Amino acid sequence: YVNTINELNHVELAYAVTSNSNNKGFLPKDSILLDNWKEILENVDIDGIIIATPASLNTKIALASLDAGFPVMIEKPMALNVEDAISIQEMVSKSRLTFLIDHTYLFHSAYNKIKKELVKKDEIVLIKSMGWNWGPFRKDVDSLWDYAPHDLAMCLDLLGEFPEDIQAEELESVTTSSGIGKM
Repeated sequence: YVNTINELNHVELAYAVTSNSNNKGFLPKDSILLDNWKEILENVDIDGIIIATPASLNTKIALASLDAGFPVMIEKPMALNVEDAISIQEMVSKSRLTFLIDHTYLFHSAYNKIKKELVKKDEIVLIKSMGWNWGPFRKDVDSLWDYAPHDLAMCLDLLGEFPEDIQAEELESVTTSSGIGKM
């Protein structure tokens, strides 16, 4: 996000929140580094908030940001359960603020090529997606949370509606000191 913001005209990264002070070196020199995410909500001089945190924190920070009146862009997954997703949806509807979920692969050239070819088809009958990598390993969620949101976002985009059926199969699982990986 820092690199993207740096390339945009008329946009600046005013604040960044991190518990790792070594990240200061990655920020523009005028950016202010905060160590508590709640501090950002007290700043009336910003136009929006980007949330790129561990998945287990996303809902809490998103709801607080919306409640404080800020538009939000959030990394996937926006929530780890249906109840939290509904809470966010209700807050967005109530506040009428912009809320974007960063589903990066929807803009990938390979996906757009596939989408262009599939539009020529009369009907999509089956979409099969397979992940063959063990990582990344995270302490708060397993690797399925890194892969599935991308795949589901692309499927929903291709179909334009919810599918009749979704099936998932775990082939293997491994636990390391860094977290849980599933294939």
